[in-house]
Amino acid sequence: MIHAILYTRQNCSLCDQAQADLESLREEIPFELVLIDVDSSPELREQYGSRVPVVKIGPYHLQAPFKRKELEVTLQAAKTRDEHISSIEAL
Repeated sequence: MIHAILYTRQNCSLCDQAQADLESLREEIPFELVLIDVDSSPELREQYGSRVPVVKIGPYHLQAPFKRKELEVTLQAAKTRDEHISSIEAL
């Protein structure tokens, strides 16, 4: 299963759009979505600051601004990578 982490904050329209785009892609490419509010800790706030939303999907990262198509391509790449790793492990 692919895991996506969305680093977000409240009252962030780009964050809301990123979450909506991710949710709309779940039917095409199943994945688990974890939301992390960067304002929940000083370390996260310092690390991400005003760069939210940030999405981490496997080894891939997207930083705002990004479009739905970029999320789709990144999810597909993570899915293909996951399938490839599973096929190698099955050998």
